[in-house]
Amino acid sequence: STELAGRAAVARETRRADRLCETVVAIRALGHEVEVLARNERYTDPEHEFLSCEIDQELLIDGEHVNVDAKSVGGQARTKWGVEGTEDIPIDYMAQFMDGLMITGRQRCLAAALRSFDDVEIFWCTRDEPTITGMR
Repeated sequence: STELAGRAAVARETRRADRLCETVVAIRALGHEVEVLARNERYTDPEHEFLSCEIDQELLIDGEHVNVDAKSVGGQARTKWGVEGTEDIPIDYMAQFMDGLMITGRQRCLAAALRSFDDVEIFWCTRDEPTITGMR
């Protein structure tokens, strides 16, 4: 029914918000000041209208506006991610994060690898102009 579908959508969004909150908690635990600025915002590229992205969450981390993207990382996918705190991210995800940086004009994306409900590992993607030029 429509009511059941609506409840399921709310439950999914609540679980997703809880996981993103875990990201904020993880960043604060590393000693950073964090403020949530936005969630699930869509952006269109100022140069090419056909390019767009949705950013899971936007944080102000120690005064820097940062994109945040959360990915479920279970099973076989675990082996594709490197050491936490690095940019050792699977190439397909890295391309997605770089696309978000290209469109928003920001310098960094925090990639939250959700290994389980309460296990979040933090990775970083730094804006790379040669890559962005190639993507355009």
